[in-house]
Amino acid sequence: MHSWPVFLLQLLLVHGLPQADNAAPVRLLYEYPVGTWIENIAVRSNGDLLLTVLNVPHLDQLSPYKANATPETIHSFPNALSVFGIAEIAPDVFAMAVGNFTLTGGVQPGSFSIWSVSFTMHDTMEAHKIADPPQATFLNGLCSLPGIGSPKDFLVGDIKQGLIYYVDTSTGDYGVAINNNFTAAVSDPVFGTAGVNGMHVHDGDLFFTNTGQALFAKMHIHTNGTPAGEPTIVARVLNSSMEFDDFAIKDNDAYLVTGSGNSIERIGLEGTSKGRIVAGSLNSTQFAEPTSCAFGRTEADRHILYVVTAGGLATPVDGDVTVGAQVLAVDTRLWLS
Repeated sequence: MHSWPVFLLQLLLVHGLPQADNAAPVRLLYEYPVGTWIENIAVRSNGDLLLTVLNVPHLDQLSPYKANATPETIHSFPNALSVFGIAEIAPDVFAMAVGNFTLTGGVQPGSFSIWSVSFTMHDTMEAHKIADPPQATFLNGLCSLPGIGSPKDFLVGDIKQGLIYYVDTSTGDYGVAINNNFTAAVSDPVFGTAGVNGMHVHDGDLFFTNTGQALFAKMHIHTNGTPAGEPTIVARVLNSSMEFDDFAIKDNDAYLVTGSGNSIERIGLEGTSKGRIVAGSLNSTQFAEPTSCAFGRTEADRHILYVVTAGGLATPVDGDVTVGAQVLAVDTRLWLS
């Protein structure tokens, strides 16, 4: 018989036994009102969390260290309804995709722009537009490239077109960098059509999810983001209830949010081992439609995986349950031991 920590027992009483190898303690940092969708997350070097909001054009900031902390909207983007992917492209400089999306009307092609937000030494914030790509239909995943410049150029994926653009930070120029069978969009029950979604570069390889094709893949790339090898599949979803969205990488593992699967799955980057659910479960609201995750960056929280959710707005839990979008802190030391 297991000897469960008291905190973990409390979690299990509330949420039920998760379908996971190790039940990691989960702490709710903040729950937004029902109807809010948090799309993505980035972690600043000082530990603060940057949150992109899909139902309003807001960039929010939340300190995970303060008791009863409340997110602060630090920028509202003009002529837009939604904020999507975000990535750090220089120290305390973040690029993000902005456009128009509603749950009732879907996405508005041609509404997208790419912005950067930078923080100064005194923690004031400046925002400016990098590019207006008129041919973009649904910009979502975004990741910086491992170049030597600062700010770095980056990649941004179009989930509807199933391709990845390269963006030159200094000039705003952009063009298609990657377009292959594994990034391609296919029919999807939630988004109509969906292709490449979450993206991160690790050790010269671009790792990416394809939501419509239900796969996690990798491809060696050049420093400008163009292919330097053929893409290969790292893993496919464990079952049809899941849709890979965004993910975080730590050491030799990726931690993927499963969207409609309401869980976190750990997958080895080498692709030789089967993925494992390490937190959450299909019928639990503990992670109600997770959309993205990121590890802490300070000595105090490098083992904490911060997870954001859509609250089940696109795929309600058990078919009809929605909750407020959540920001959660997951202690991963049980997983990593």
